[in-house]
Amino acid sequence: MCIRDSISNINVITDLAFVYTKKSNYATALRLYSKAISIIEKSPEGKKETLASLCLDVAKTHEALGDWKEAIAFQQKALELLKGTEGIDHIVLANICVTLAEWCTKVKDHKTALDAIRGSVQAYEEAYGKTDVKTLRVKEKLAEVLYTGEKVEEAVDELKGVEEAERALFGNMNIKVGKLCRKLATWLKEISREEEAKEYMERSIKILGVKKVSVKKQDVNMSIDSGSRIKEAEPKVAY
Repeated sequence: MCIRDSISNINVITDLAFVYTKKSNYATALRLYSKAISIIEKSPEGKKETLASLCLDVAKTHEALGDWKEAIAFQQKALELLKGTEGIDHIVLANICVTLAEWCTKVKDHKTALDAIRGSVQAYEEAYGKTDVKTLRVKEKLAEVLYTGEKVEEAVDELKGVEEAERALFGNMNIKVGKLCRKLATWLKEISREEEAKEYMERSIKILGVKKVSVKKQDVNMSIDSGSRIKEAEPKVAY
């Protein structure tokens, strides 16, 4: 099917690209997204928000292909476009940054990952406060990025702050608190802070009833999804 390169056909082209993505025909999807981006960039009617949304779609498609370099490039392009957009929700930007941080850790670009996740933490603190549960989820991600970047001492300090705030919010016997204590015990043991590690593991066992659990670096989960469309997507909270 031949679709004329016109701004009026953007929705048709992007819908087709989405269908091909769902069918795992990523090459065709990327060709269609590229056509749509080219039309918008050349048209005086093209909007930054639409272009940014397409860049996020392309980034997600490259993520599915495991092409992290291209995924990161389009995620960054979307971020730059939206930063200059009047009225954009800062939490939207923050969630895009969280995803960017996750992808950057995969290619060991820890500096970009840290810059992105720290920006997200600041946005969440401004929007919800420093001890809101949504902010704490992002701060936990910051600790994980520090950890994967082998800044274990800083990661421990950050995660301790999260654990203390969780206890203040939900009590000493909360399951999430237990999981954080378990993670802290593992990280503390890595840097030979054995007494602290023992203390946190004992607290974890008291809450979770688990005798021995290890947390591996590759198991670190960065699961805040910015989505491929521009909309507010808050971190999921599970207890």
